[in-house]
Amino acid sequence: MKTLSPQAFDAMARLFHSASGIRLNASKRALVNGRLQRLATEAGETGLDRYVEKLLSGGAPAQEMTRLVDKLTTHETYFFREPQHFNHLAGHLAAMVP
Repeated sequence: MKTLSPQAFDAMARLFHSASGIRLNASKRALVNGRLQRLATEAGETGLDRYVEKLLSGGAPAQEMTRLVDKLTTHETYFFREPQHFNHLAGHLAAMVP
């Protein structure tokens, strides 16, 4: 299966943002490409660009958007999973203490 064209990636990024509020920049193209491969195959599409066209045209079942958002999001539910988040908050709190 081919990779997403730049135009299809941009369209997917806009669609994903409107559905989830999450922005995908160009550095995420390989990740998006990899995760969409399985969805496209399961949807009976032979190409990723065609899969994106199907989503954009409304030709996909409603639950396909749910599957798309689920596949493209990171499922971490705990707060401060990244050390820099905790370090930033600790520094901010330390600056507030006289």
